[in-house]
Amino acid sequence: MKKLNVAIIGQGRSGKGIHGVFLKKEENVWFDVKYVVDESEKRREIAKKEWPEATVLASHGELYGKKDIDLVVNATYSHYHIPVTRDLIENGFNVLCEKPFGRTAYECDSLIRLAEQKGVKLYVFQQSFYAPFYRFLLDVIETKKIGDVVAIDIKYNKLGRRWDWQTLQCMLGGNAYNTGPHPFGFALGFLGFAEDAHVAWSLMKNTPLFAGDSDNFCRAILTAAGKPAVEIEISDLDEYTDYTIKLQGSIGTLKCTPSSYALKYVPLADNEARAPLMTYLETEEGEPSYCKEQLTTVTEEGSFDGTAFDIGTRELYKNIYENITEGKEMYVTAKMASRIVGVIEAIHAQNPLAVRY
Repeated sequence: MKKLNVAIIGQGRSGKGIHGVFLKKEENVWFDVKYVVDESEKRREIAKKEWPEATVLASHGELYGKKDIDLVVNATYSHYHIPVTRDLIENGFNVLCEKPFGRTAYECDSLIRLAEQKGVKLYVFQQSFYAPFYRFLLDVIETKKIGDVVAIDIKYNKLGRRWDWQTLQCMLGGNAYNTGPHPFGFALGFLGFAEDAHVAWSLMKNTPLFAGDSDNFCRAILTAAGKPAVEIEISDLDEYTDYTIKLQGSIGTLKCTPSSYALKYVPLADNEARAPLMTYLETEEGEPSYCKEQLTTVTEEGSFDGTAFDIGTRELYKNIYENITEGKEMYVTAKMASRIVGVIEAIHAQNPLAVRY
């Protein structure tokens, strides 16, 4: 198997801590890191030690004209994703852009069209779609294990403070743009990326736990015709949520985190059918009574082998390799990532925050 050559732009938490970590693993049989780019001299010196066989550069412009690059990873600041990706496409490179893809669906779609015109590949790092727990939930919904799913709750919550650049609107920060591509992507996925999927309601807040001017609380409801209602919350104000995703089905419930799940449902065939009564319930003694019974239920618990940051990253890179070398379809496309950005864009439009920086 011939490996493809990669250039990584950015040695921050993503470029170094996610992409770099995977590309160094023995299980990466698809790509070699040929170039590493970072504007920081200190980070370039670190990169020279960590990637001794790679060429370390100070600017992505130094990549232009090179013919030994099969894929460029754009792990720059979020507000540079669109302009840097545009420059790379213009110079004939296949690009893997970190999330968020961009600020608006329009600018994302413009890059998709540009990549088609230039005959290059454009990918977005929405690796959570490859995570085992998301695939499992899709199967539960499809097989109707807990009946027809009528409501879905997604919570990416914690209690804490932030004061880095990802708290700033001008740098495309905030919970919706930074964390949101994962849960909003799941929400659209659960809705089958229906054309009429839209933000029915939303709320955004900036609180003292964020140093910047973007959102550290975001809640939204997505709907589509004939689909369950999906409520998404991304909060830095919540210490007491014990699940990441919860499905309410017509005969039961499932809750899960990226590492484990629990479900409980009522098998109708194992429980005596009951017809509605047109009068009151009472005990044998004639006292008022409430509906009470001992249902036969089924419970199940399990765990997932891997998360979006290991299995998800590996499977996305494998998918990219097969797409470049064999033409295999992408499980997650740039167009899907643009739809996700469109949701976040709509929530910001519904909840304009004061710009302070």
